Amino acid sequence: MKKFLNKISEYIDVIDEYLADNDLLESKHGGLPRVVDINEEGIVVMEDVKTGDGVDRPYYSDPRIVWSMEQSDDCYDTEGVMYYYDYLYCSNCDELYDAEKVKRLMCPKCGEQMVVPTTPKWLYFRYVIRFDKKVKNLEELDEEFEKMFGVKLSVILTSSLI
Repeated sequence: MKKFLNKISEYIDVIDEYLADNDLLESKHGGLPRVVDINEEGIVVMEDVKTGDGVDRPYYSDPRIVWSMEQSDDCYDTEGVMYYYDYLYCSNCDELYDAEKVKRLMCPKCGEQMVVPTTPKWLYFRYVIRFDKKVKNLEELDEEFEKMFGVKLSVILTSSLI
């Protein structure tokens, strides 16, 4: 089976493209998922999530959403900085305040100095979409693909070669 999976890895781009073109691979974290490997246990997927545009306009209204995503076990790396100028954050109280409603940079609860909250501009995720069982041969791999996507892997590979 290892030899066969190694051969399949040569066609990962074909498999990824087929799943993407047919909208069969759903995003887990809000980015564009890409198939990067297939093994006995499942399909390895990577997903890059951009949290804002190039001029510090966050896509998420609340930085806590991004902080939560960053804590995911799937998140293996981050890049850049996104500033949330509409808020002030007190790390002592772990509170977020509307910057327009706060009169000074001191936390209304504890008096500590607050800062403009930041998040990474990019979050990078890697995860495995697990098969129902560990596959031992091509037939089982075909069955697992058909359960997940409604199409056998052999059909995907064959259609790409025609």
